[in-house]
Amino acid sequence: MTTKRMIGALGVAALALSLTAPAATAADQGPMGPQMLEQTVLRVQMPTTLGPWQQYLYRVDKNEAPTVCYSMKGDLTLPKAAVVGTVNYQVDLNTNGSVSIFQYATKEKAAAALDALRTKTPCSDQAKHPTENETMVAADQGSDFTDATESGKGVNVTYVDNGVRGYEAIFTTQRGLAIVQTEVRQFVKRAQTLKQQQDNVSRISAVNQKWHAKVVKAYQSFGVEGTAS
Repeated sequence: MTTKRMIGALGVAALALSLTAPAATAADQGPMGPQMLEQTVLRVQMPTTLGPWQQYLYRVDKNEAPTVCYSMKGDLTLPKAAVVGTVNYQVDLNTNGSVSIFQYATKEKAAAALDALRTKTPCSDQAKHPTENETMVAADQGSDFTDATESGKGVNVTYVDNGVRGYEAIFTTQRGLAIVQTEVRQFVKRAQTLKQQQDNVSRISAVNQKWHAKVVKAYQSFGVEGTAS
Protein backbone atom coordinates (compact mmCIF):
# COMPACT_ATOMS: atom_id res chain seq x y z
CA MET A 1 0.00 0.00 0.00
CA THR A 2 1.30 3.44 -0.89
CA THR A 3 2.81 5.64 1.82
CA LYS A 4 0.16 7.69 3.56
CA ARG A 5 -0.83 11.00 4.89
CA MET A 6 -1.13 16.71 4.45
CA ILE A 7 -1.07 21.31 5.73
CA GLY A 8 -1.28 23.25 8.99
CA ALA A 9 -0.43 26.87 8.42
CA LEU A 10 -1.48 26.15 4.85
CA GLY A 11 -4.35 23.82 5.59
CA VAL A 12 -6.73 25.23 8.18
CA ALA A 13 -8.27 27.64 5.71
CA ALA A 14 -8.49 24.88 3.13
CA LEU A 15 -10.69 22.71 5.29
CA ALA A 16 -13.93 24.73 5.00
CA LEU A 17 -15.65 21.88 6.76
CA SER A 18 -19.43 21.50 6.86
CA LEU A 19 -20.21 17.84 7.49
CA THR A 20 -23.06 18.66 9.84
CA ALA A 21 -25.08 15.78 11.25
CA PRO A 22 -28.60 15.49 12.65
CA ALA A 23 -29.06 15.27 16.39
CA ALA A 24 -28.01 11.92 17.81
CA THR A 25 -30.66 9.35 18.60
CA ALA A 26 -29.95 6.84 21.34
CA ALA A 27 -31.28 3.80 19.49
CA ASP A 28 -30.20 0.27 20.32
CA GLN A 29 -27.41 -0.66 17.97
CA GLY A 30 -25.60 -3.84 17.00
CA PRO A 31 -22.49 -4.41 14.89
CA MET A 32 -22.94 -4.93 11.16
CA GLY A 33 -22.24 -8.43 9.91
CA PRO A 34 -19.38 -9.10 7.46
CA GLN A 35 -21.57 -8.78 4.35
CA MET A 36 -23.20 -5.53 5.48
CA LEU A 37 -19.83 -4.03 6.40
CA GLU A 38 -18.42 -4.89 2.98
CA GLN A 39 -21.46 -3.47 1.18
CA THR A 40 -21.25 -0.24 3.18
CA VAL A 41 -17.54 0.31 2.49
CA LEU A 42 -18.04 -0.36 -1.23
CA ARG A 43 -21.19 1.74 -1.50
CA VAL A 44 -19.54 5.10 -2.30
CA GLN A 45 -16.51 4.99 -4.57
CA MET A 46 -13.76 7.60 -4.70
CA PRO A 47 -14.64 10.59 -6.93
CA THR A 48 -12.96 10.86 -10.33
CA THR A 49 -12.16 14.56 -9.77
CA LEU A 50 -8.43 13.81 -9.64
CA GLY A 51 -8.64 11.37 -12.53
CA PRO A 52 -9.95 7.86 -13.27
CA TRP A 53 -8.89 5.29 -10.71
CA GLN A 54 -8.28 1.58 -10.27
CA GLN A 55 -10.15 0.03 -7.35
CA TYR A 56 -8.37 -2.57 -5.28
CA LEU A 57 -10.03 -5.48 -3.52
CA TYR A 58 -11.94 -5.00 -0.29
CA ARG A 59 -9.96 -6.18 2.71
CA VAL A 60 -10.71 -6.78 6.39
CA ASP A 61 -8.36 -6.33 9.35
CA LYS A 62 -8.92 -6.82 13.06
CA ASN A 63 -7.78 -4.79 16.08
CA GLU A 64 -6.63 -1.82 13.98
CA ALA A 65 -6.53 1.75 15.33
CA PRO A 66 -7.62 4.71 13.14
CA THR A 67 -4.87 7.32 12.69
CA VAL A 68 -6.48 10.77 12.93
CA CYS A 69 -3.36 12.94 12.57
CA TYR A 70 0.24 13.25 13.81
CA SER A 71 2.20 14.54 16.76
CA MET A 72 5.92 15.18 17.16
CA LYS A 73 6.19 11.48 18.01
CA GLY A 74 4.17 10.14 15.07
CA ASP A 75 0.64 8.79 14.70
CA LEU A 76 -2.19 10.01 16.93
CA THR A 77 -4.69 7.17 16.98
CA LEU A 78 -8.09 6.26 18.39
CA PRO A 79 -8.77 3.01 20.31
CA LYS A 80 -8.49 -0.18 18.28
CA ALA A 81 -11.64 -1.35 16.54
CA ALA A 82 -12.91 -4.92 16.50
CA VAL A 83 -12.84 -4.99 12.69
CA VAL A 84 -12.13 -2.58 9.87
CA GLY A 85 -13.16 -2.85 6.23
CA THR A 86 -11.05 -0.92 3.70
CA VAL A 87 -10.92 -0.27 -0.03
CA ASN A 88 -7.98 1.48 -1.74
CA TYR A 89 -8.11 3.46 -4.99
CA GLN A 90 -5.12 4.26 -7.24
CA VAL A 91 -5.46 7.21 -9.64
CA ASP A 92 -1.83 7.16 -10.79
CA LEU A 93 1.63 6.61 -9.33
CA ASN A 94 1.33 9.86 -7.38
CA THR A 95 -2.34 9.97 -6.34
CA ASN A 96 -4.41 7.53 -4.32
CA GLY A 97 -7.18 7.30 -1.74
CA SER A 98 -8.85 4.93 0.69
CA VAL A 99 -12.10 4.50 2.59
CA SER A 100 -12.34 2.59 5.86
CA ILE A 101 -15.07 1.77 8.35
CA PHE A 102 -13.71 0.86 11.77
CA GLN A 103 -16.42 -1.01 13.65
CA TYR A 104 -16.55 -1.28 17.44
CA ALA A 105 -18.21 -4.16 19.22
CA THR A 106 -20.25 -2.11 21.71
CA LYS A 107 -21.76 1.33 22.15
CA GLU A 108 -19.40 1.92 25.08
CA LYS A 109 -16.32 1.25 22.97
CA ALA A 110 -17.63 3.50 20.21
CA ALA A 111 -18.23 6.21 22.81
CA ALA A 112 -14.62 5.82 23.98
CA ALA A 113 -13.45 6.32 20.38
CA LEU A 114 -15.56 9.47 20.10
CA ASP A 115 -14.14 10.80 23.37
CA ALA A 116 -10.62 10.14 22.10
CA LEU A 117 -11.41 11.94 18.83
CA ARG A 118 -12.61 14.99 20.78
CA THR A 119 -9.98 15.14 23.51
CA LYS A 120 -6.96 12.95 22.74
CA THR A 121 -5.99 13.90 19.19
CA PRO A 122 -4.47 17.38 19.48
CA CYS A 123 -3.41 17.86 15.85
CA SER A 124 -0.86 20.63 16.32
CA ASP A 125 0.53 22.67 13.43
CA GLN A 126 3.96 21.06 13.68
CA ALA A 127 4.30 17.28 13.67
CA LYS A 128 6.42 14.36 12.53
CA HIS A 129 5.34 12.09 9.70
CA PRO A 130 6.54 8.47 9.36
CA THR A 131 8.12 7.47 6.05
CA GLU A 132 8.40 4.17 4.21
CA ASN A 133 11.89 3.57 5.59
CA GLU A 134 10.56 4.06 9.15
CA THR A 135 12.20 7.44 9.70
CA MET A 136 10.32 10.58 10.77
CA VAL A 137 10.23 13.87 8.83
CA ALA A 138 8.89 17.29 9.77
CA ALA A 139 5.26 17.89 8.76
CA ASP A 140 3.00 20.93 8.56
CA GLN A 141 -0.54 20.14 9.72
CA GLY A 142 -3.92 21.80 10.09
CA SER A 143 -7.15 20.45 11.53
CA ASP A 144 -10.65 21.38 12.59
CA PHE A 145 -13.81 19.66 13.79
CA THR A 146 -16.32 19.10 11.02
CA ASP A 147 -19.48 19.84 12.97
CA ALA A 148 -20.79 21.50 16.11
CA THR A 149 -21.01 18.18 17.97
CA GLU A 150 -17.28 17.60 17.44
CA SER A 151 -17.98 14.10 16.19
CA GLY A 152 -15.81 14.53 13.10
CA LYS A 153 -12.37 15.93 12.36
CA GLY A 154 -10.71 16.99 9.11
CA VAL A 155 -6.92 17.13 8.86
CA ASN A 156 -4.54 18.32 6.14
CA VAL A 157 -0.87 17.36 6.32
CA THR A 158 2.12 18.07 4.11
CA TYR A 159 5.72 16.91 4.41
CA VAL A 160 8.83 16.42 2.28
CA ASP A 161 10.58 13.05 2.03
CA ASN A 162 13.64 12.65 -0.21
CA GLY A 163 12.67 15.66 -2.30
CA VAL A 164 9.06 14.53 -2.81
CA ARG A 165 6.30 16.59 -1.19
CA GLY A 166 3.49 14.49 0.17
CA TYR A 167 -0.03 15.82 0.72
CA GLU A 168 -2.74 14.06 2.65
CA ALA A 169 -6.30 14.92 3.61
CA ILE A 170 -7.75 12.73 6.38
CA PHE A 171 -11.41 12.96 7.38
CA THR A 172 -12.61 10.99 10.39
CA THR A 173 -16.19 10.82 11.73
CA GLN A 174 -17.79 8.80 14.52
CA ARG A 175 -21.28 7.46 13.83
CA GLY A 176 -23.17 4.67 15.52
CA LEU A 177 -20.72 1.87 16.32
CA ALA A 178 -18.15 3.01 13.79
CA ILE A 179 -15.40 5.40 12.89
CA VAL A 180 -15.78 6.32 9.23
CA GLN A 181 -12.57 7.51 7.58
CA THR A 182 -11.55 8.62 4.09
CA GLU A 183 -8.07 9.65 2.97
CA VAL A 184 -6.78 11.24 -0.23
CA ARG A 185 -3.04 11.41 -0.88
CA GLN A 186 -0.90 13.01 -3.58
CA PHE A 187 2.85 13.23 -4.10
CA VAL A 188 4.62 15.99 -6.06
CA LYS A 189 8.18 15.48 -7.26
CA ARG A 190 8.87 19.07 -8.32
CA ALA A 191 9.46 22.30 -6.42
CA GLN A 192 6.31 24.29 -5.62
CA THR A 193 5.67 27.88 -4.60
CA LEU A 194 3.70 28.54 -1.43
CA LYS A 195 0.61 29.33 -3.53
CA GLN A 196 0.97 26.07 -5.42
CA GLN A 197 1.16 24.23 -2.12
CA GLN A 198 -1.94 26.01 -0.84
CA ASP A 199 -3.80 25.21 -4.06
CA ASN A 200 -2.77 21.57 -3.80
CA VAL A 201 -4.04 21.36 -0.24
CA SER A 202 -7.34 23.03 -1.15
CA ARG A 203 -7.92 20.68 -4.06
CA ILE A 204 -7.14 17.48 -2.15
CA SER A 205 -9.15 18.60 0.87
CA ALA A 206 -12.20 19.59 -1.21
CA VAL A 207 -12.24 16.22 -2.99
CA ASN A 208 -12.08 14.33 0.28
CA GLN A 209 -14.63 16.52 2.04
CA LYS A 210 -17.29 15.74 -0.57
CA TRP A 211 -16.40 12.05 -0.70
CA HIS A 212 -16.41 11.72 3.07
CA ALA A 213 -19.83 13.33 3.43
CA LYS A 214 -21.28 10.80 0.97
CA VAL A 215 -19.64 7.87 2.78
CA VAL A 216 -21.02 9.03 6.14
CA LYS A 217 -24.48 9.42 4.58
CA ALA A 218 -24.23 5.91 3.13
CA TYR A 219 -23.31 4.52 6.53
CA GLN A 220 -26.25 6.32 8.13
CA SER A 221 -28.63 5.02 5.47
CA PHE A 222 -28.13 1.51 6.82
CA GLY A 223 -30.02 2.44 9.98
CA VAL A 224 -27.07 3.23 12.24
CA GLU A 225 -27.60 6.97 12.47
CA GLY A 226 -26.54 8.75 15.64
CA THR A 227 -23.43 9.08 17.77
CA ALA A 228 -22.37 6.91 20.65
CA SER A 229 -22.67 9.62 23.28
